Amino acid sequence: MEHVWKKTETNFELKNVSLSILEDEWLLISGPVGEGKEVLQKVILGFDNDWDGLICLNKKNIKNYEGYAEKIAFIHNRFIEEKGSETIFDYLALPLKIKGKTEIEIRKEINNVHKQFMNIVELTKKMKDLSLQEKVSVSFLKAILMNPSLIVIDEPFYQLSNSKRKLILETFKDNLRNWKGCPVVIFSSYILEWLPFCDRIAVFKENGLLQIGEPQVLIEHPQHAFVAKYLHGEDFTLLKGILKGNRFITEGFSFLLPKQVLQDYLFFEGQELVLGMMATSFQIVDKPISDTIGLTFKAPIHIFYEKNGFYKVYSNIGHFPLVAQIKINGKINEGEQVQLFFPFDHLLFFDGNTEKKINAKRLI
Repeated sequence: MEHVWKKTETNFELKNVSLSILEDEWLLISGPVGEGKEVLQKVILGFDNDWDGLICLNKKNIKNYEGYAEKIAFIHNRFIEEKGSETIFDYLALPLKIKGKTEIEIRKEINNVHKQFMNIVELTKKMKDLSLQEKVSVSFLKAILMNPSLIVIDEPFYQLSNSKRKLILETFKDNLRNWKGCPVVIFSSYILEWLPFCDRIAVFKENGLLQIGEPQVLIEHPQHAFVAKYLHGEDFTLLKGILKGNRFITEGFSFLLPKQVLQDYLFFEGQELVLGMMATSFQIVDKPISDTIGLTFKAPIHIFYEKNGFYKVYSNIGHFPLVAQIKINGKINEGEQVQLFFPFDHLLFFDGNTEKKINAKRLI
């Protein structure tokens, strides 16, 4: 996919999107609802041809690809709505019959795929009696039997309870994730749930692609403030402010940036910045640590709880909410103040206007 644009009379629905889907990978395309990924899904499925750019499948331009629709297997977010008395086997066989397959060929293909997934459903079971887990499995089997070049999974958690989402995830984890036959693309706004399953993640916002890469890369090296916040949620604090001299000033709070940081990033007077702070990088200290290596400040404990040997502390820095995850070493109490330390080499700097990450010049 290269330089794909989609424009209406009033706005852009896709802005210069370029990405590749690798052989046999599971790719998650995520982002807020209504900010690009839904339009891209329609384009990939061939439901929308009013776009500019280039998209190829099997080295063929999809706009001129005869039979393109047959190369895409689509799994709907409701999986299966059939409630008839037909069996799973009959349901899976119908598309193959339409293709002109013989009864012998159909039985062989269904049995081969069924065995490949360790007989995860009973082929004689009636469609009206399927559990959610079985519906997920049958949907995937049906997609594979199409012998597609690409499988597209629509938002699978649509209006479902947490327990049903968990069941869907367990079904993919236990039975389906290891399948390697063609790429699988999942369109979902629920990014955290899919992290363990996907080889790469593409994050969309404002109808454009912000970043694509392996989950760990996006977690550790977000190239945009939104990507960091989207992946880490409340565990990532963003401070918006301005640089005056060597002082960063934000609402209700300010501190000095050391000379080395200013030199490494080549900041300028009056520059608008967004600073990113990971919850796991905070420490509680008894006394201030050198202001050349980090920021020491007092913070009130609004709420905290213990989990896996850590305190999760909800506080604020100036007018901004802050979450710190701190190793348990002594007792703390709600309502008291603690002295927190955050090392400068863990700070992430983003441009105040574009919110794109600013890299240190010595690292470029």
